[in-house]
Amino acid sequence: MSKNNVLRNIIYRIQNDENLEEIINFCERDIFINGPINSYVLEILSVIKELQPSFFNKYESTIIRLMGLFFKENYSDVTDLMQLVMEDYRMSIEQNRKEIF
Repeated sequence: MSKNNVLRNIIYRIQNDENLEEIINFCERDIFINGPINSYVLEILSVIKELQPSFFNKYESTIIRLMGLFFKENYSDVTDLMQLVMEDYRMSIEQNRKEIF
């Protein structure tokens, strides 16, 4: 199956509120492991944000952390191990550089 067909299938699932948790968990894992470099994953997240905004809002803070956009958020709401790892990383950067960039 081509990348375009896979993306169409995922967009269809997002539009129909099917397997959203599975899709967003895949995106989070990919960003955590590889960083925000996969345009396919970023496009999926954009579609979720556009078509399912209330669902996406629950994950936005985590995704922002995983992308390393530490200057965008207040991190007092760390709720899982992945977020904790990224918060420690943010704090290390802040401590070593005396600023958040």
